[in-house]
Amino acid sequence: MTEGSWEQALGLESGFKLSKPRLLSLGLWAERPVLSERTVLGVEFNGLYHSDGKDSFVEISLPVIARYRAIDPWLPIQGAAFGLGVSWASEIPPLEIERKGDSAQLLIHWLAEVELGRPQWRYTPFLRLHHRSDAWGVVDVDTGSNGFLLGLRLAF
Repeated sequence: MTEGSWEQALGLESGFKLSKPRLLSLGLWAERPVLSERTVLGVEFNGLYHSDGKDSFVEISLPVIARYRAIDPWLPIQGAAFGLGVSWASEIPPLEIERKGDSAQLLIHWLAEVELGRPQWRYTPFLRLHHRSDAWGVVDVDTGSNGFLLGLRLAF
């Protein structure tokens, strides 16, 4: 998890700092080609376990994801994705309260991801920014949090 905005997490603004809470996630994904075999649209179900050593809670996120995958990438970066959906936490995340003074169990969730590897790999590593927020006022509290996920995707 990080202590600043998503802009700071991505290096667009200064002030990036990691915070103590950690994430562990397991997700299931289904996708279908859209427009071409390179672009897919899918839905993902994620269960995330948050812990800072003393407090812990579970988060469920359900984003719709648009993904681009290169057919034959010249670098081992085979794709990128963006997703948007909802996030529900079993309790209001303490980090969000610390950052902004308030939060809610149900927030908007978006993600940005880079998928490494090659199309023929069965296991592909990825790096994802996981963001919970009020979506510029869609939810009635000014809050949010960011986490980086380093993952391994298995196609089956």
